[in-house]
Amino acid sequence: MATTQKEPAESTPKKTTSAPVRTVGVEADVLRQLHKASKELKVSSTKFASAAIGYFTERGLNPVTDRQREGITIQKKVDERADELQQQIAALGERLFGFMKNQ
Repeated sequence: MATTQKEPAESTPKKTTSAPVRTVGVEADVLRQLHKASKELKVSSTKFASAAIGYFTERGLNPVTDRQREGITIQKKVDERADELQQQIAALGERLFGFMKNQ
């Protein structure tokens, strides 16, 4: 009776659910900010840093030079909405005044 030897089972690589982690150097105070913010938000430092980088790249912002650009954009939108609201309030006031004058 011949016996056959079993070949060693091939190991399949384990699938990971997250992307590979790479090392990035940051300044000490920034690292403290990262740890503090990620802890407060109850997310990992990796997820927080990835989201922050994604935020800037998706908007085409340079975090070194464009620190105020996002705030300026938001302020312009708020100002535009405030102007629209003031125009609507003025128009409503004129209608109300006209209605009261005709009564």
